[in-house]
Amino acid sequence: KPRAVHDACGQVSLRRVCPHCHNELAGDYCDVPSRLVALVGAKNAGKSTYIAVFLRQLLNQVGKELQASLMACDDRTSRRYREDFERPLYERGELLPVTQSAASELHEPLVYRLTLTRRWGRLRRRRALTLVLFDTAGEDLTSNDSVDQHLRYLGVADAVVFLVDPLGLPGARPDLHGPGAEPPAPTDDPLDVIRRVTSLLRAAHGRPAPKRLPLPVAVALTKVDVLGDRVAAHSQLHLPRPRTGRLDLADRGLVDEQVRA
Repeated sequence: KPRAVHDACGQVSLRRVCPHCHNELAGDYCDVPSRLVALVGAKNAGKSTYIAVFLRQLLNQVGKELQASLMACDDRTSRRYREDFERPLYERGELLPVTQSAASELHEPLVYRLTLTRRWGRLRRRRALTLVLFDTAGEDLTSNDSVDQHLRYLGVADAVVFLVDPLGLPGARPDLHGPGAEPPAPTDDPLDVIRRVTSLLRAAHGRPAPKRLPLPVAVALTKVDVLGDRVAAHSQLHLPRPRTGRLDLADRGLVDEQVRA
């Protein structure tokens, strides 16, 4: 509705808010279909950096290839991306700070309107959707209780991306951290994070194992560059992605095979 009258005070409101938590909704949120994407991973997996690069790519090179435009749905999203992601990483060249736990700091999502243009001869068709991105703290994934308490939105997510630091996997050699360097402090096992979140998703959707989850799930390796020449010279991971504006299934299959290996 364009306006509503509050039952208790009788005041007229022109702002849309969530009927459950009463936080204000972005202006475009209710006008087009929305997709809520949850990014999860252990502490120091690189989730904040992933968001910073992902949005910058959609705003620039990848967005151009896909004939897509990306616009922040509200001033808060625009301001938060600029101050918390873009300026530290791209202007000052600093590593992004570790995301604070939801127990100590309220996390608000980044909300964007993504518009895709498709052409068939002289015909042009535009599709728009609201893209909602959550950056989770690794501390919120360290136990089943904290996952259930702080990350309830996972149960209504449309897609989940697990970000995995390859140095946290079994088999990562100590010398990957550089000559004479001390290995970083142990972090939560990424496989445990995947197990906990998967259990929550199964409970939320009523899909006990071995049934498939009814939403797309991806596992992405971050910080692959630290592997350097330990990745075979002919590996697909060294090659630039095809810039065709569409998913290259052959390239996807080869990359998937390398990442699994």
